[in-house]
Amino acid sequence: MVSAPYTLPGDHPVIPILSELRLSHSQLESIMAKLISELELGLAEEGDERIPMLPAFIGQIPSGDEKGNVLTVDFGGTNVRVGLITLKGNGKFETEAVKSPIPDHLRSGSDGATVFGWIADQVVSYVKKHHCDPKKLKLAFTFSYATRQTALNAGTLVRWSKISVPDVVGKDPVKFLNEALKKRGLDIHVAALVNDTVSTLIGGAYTNPHTKAGLILGTGCNVAYIERSSAIPKFKDYAMNMEDKVKSSDIHVINTEWANFDRAKSVLPQTIYDKRQDEATTNKGYNLFEKLISGQYMGEVVRMIVAEAWEAGKLGEGPISEELKTPNAFQSKYMDQIERDETSSLDTISQLFTSTFKLNQPSLQDRFIIRSIVQQVATRSARLCGTALSAIFKLYCNHNPEVKNEPFHIAADGSVIGIYWRYRERVMAAIRELLGDQADRVAVNITPDASAHGVAIVALM
Repeated sequence: MVSAPYTLPGDHPVIPILSELRLSHSQLESIMAKLISELELGLAEEGDERIPMLPAFIGQIPSGDEKGNVLTVDFGGTNVRVGLITLKGNGKFETEAVKSPIPDHLRSGSDGATVFGWIADQVVSYVKKHHCDPKKLKLAFTFSYATRQTALNAGTLVRWSKISVPDVVGKDPVKFLNEALKKRGLDIHVAALVNDTVSTLIGGAYTNPHTKAGLILGTGCNVAYIERSSAIPKFKDYAMNMEDKVKSSDIHVINTEWANFDRAKSVLPQTIYDKRQDEATTNKGYNLFEKLISGQYMGEVVRMIVAEAWEAGKLGEGPISEELKTPNAFQSKYMDQIERDETSSLDTISQLFTSTFKLNQPSLQDRFIIRSIVQQVATRSARLCGTALSAIFKLYCNHNPEVKNEPFHIAADGSVIGIYWRYRERVMAAIRELLGDQADRVAVNITPDASAHGVAIVALM
């Protein structure tokens, strides 16, 4: 990283917030212990105040020999991706997909028929353009929101996170999509409903048998992992709707939905800026852990800190602009750009603040301060992510004491974990700090678009 052109004076106004963003080893230890406790509780029973720990109705990992063609739909936090996945066996596959950004007017205040109608339109367009025969294909649906499954191809939406379509909550998203496709004359029905973390886990395991977990960290953040069936006390409540081969399996895939960790706010390190951001969200009071980590929220924390300091005359010169005062205007991608600039003059910050945010050029010391804020917000995120992954590893080991030296690989995807400058390095540093020598068993493998072929595998297993 760039060497500091200045050392911040000990009494500089941003020092207290920078200090608050730093997480000590003892804080990480407390967070990990609390998370393990909440994960165990989620495995035992249902409840709105705890981590859901949702069975995925999948009782096996892929062999790598699965073959076939599957039409896939991936409804994420930012885009919808439709594609044709060809599984060739021996861990090989081909993907031909089209990605479409979710329009802003559908992200909040719309209704299920409109949103899923738009998704169905993307499917119809893809099928026509690529000359697919729906009668010869299975349709697999990746759905990136907390859903309590009632079958492999059915479930009940628990809550939205990154968007809000109220009339779908408590209902089956598969029915919405099937009905929308039927209205458009497309004779195909969803064969598998899969969370994106689950499909990332399955996709990763198709090419790497050491894969035990799937992480998504981009707009949002979540993880799925392989659990021992006997370690899931509430499993019996779900088993009645499972196929015999799934019901009798020794293992089961769990979608944690860990975004809702520590809703009681007992260990998570919320700053005043995190609290303000939560107040402004459509799911106020929920997914507090995700709001400290994911790409949708990191940039806004930086913006609030910088804007408050600028407006108070503690940073920069001249009046604050409306552009910097606009909520969510400072995207997490700007943080990545700033951290990648290792020049001594930090020109990226100058260009960003003068061109995008219409401010007077920050002094070199101010640029250094802004970069320090960005680094601390990103590092806090990465250390929390590493802590949470360490908790998943320890939980897995607690329930599988016989796997003393077995590798524990995590298939990971998303713009933050996969693209952000040196983010994964910071995650691994936190894992090593917490697990010591056991960290040698853990690997976070970036697996771009593993979710796409993972959901296809589920439909064929």
